[in-house]
Amino acid sequence: MKYVFALILLLTSAYSIFQMKKAATGSQHVSEEYIPELDITDRLQSSIDAANLNARTFALTGNNAYLDLCRKALLNVEIALKDAEGLAARSSQLKKLKETITSGRSLYISYLSLIEETVKTDAELDGLRADFLRKAVLAGADQVCRPLVDAGATPGDLAGMTVGAVPPSPALERLLRRRSELGLPCGPGAPLLVEPRSGAPVAPDQVPLHLRKARVTRTSLDANTGICRGMLRHRYGTSGLGEEEQ
Repeated sequence: MKYVFALILLLTSAYSIFQMKKAATGSQHVSEEYIPELDITDRLQSSIDAANLNARTFALTGNNAYLDLCRKALLNVEIALKDAEGLAARSSQLKKLKETITSGRSLYISYLSLIEETVKTDAELDGLRADFLRKAVLAGADQVCRPLVDAGATPGDLAGMTVGAVPPSPALERLLRRRSELGLPCGPGAPLLVEPRSGAPVAPDQVPLHLRKARVTRTSLDANTGICRGMLRHRYGTSGLGEEEQ
């Protein structure tokens, strides 16, 4: 009987030691693998969300501050991915992490490429916007100067005239607004006639050529505008939001 009791005691002790080792091993897996995995997952998710939000906002606004925030979030994604790769390499338990880390890295690289394409496209659009604004400045100069020329102003008069010396009008307001968008001089003491690209005053002997360019540009823009308004009126019954007939 005492041998049976001793055997039971031995088996019980062995089972207890096995359970303690199993618990210790499980605790080690939790502390060294699963908890770090949860931390990495949380960091990845929050960084990806921040990158997506700022990327979309940059695409809509063109504000480089959002691009900087997006790139900062993507740097945090890169750090989390490296931590995940290191954890997956050390772990014998995190099979799901090992399966997904490669595809995650591939998606990250594709997303980086998409962001750079967005930046490139936005830069190209900025160039187009600037070109259209320069044409609008030239066309606006014709609108403002034509009545002055009809009233007897000479090229020398126009070359020496400042913005503040011109009678207020909607055409002048539009011209100054577009000059402001391009960073060109637009205060009361600014020259009436400036080069749309550099902002330099137009010399007296260049005024006739400048006005001819302005006239041709205005005619071209008015023709295109008329076509677009006609299409809008035909299809939607409007000339366009915020637009008025010239």
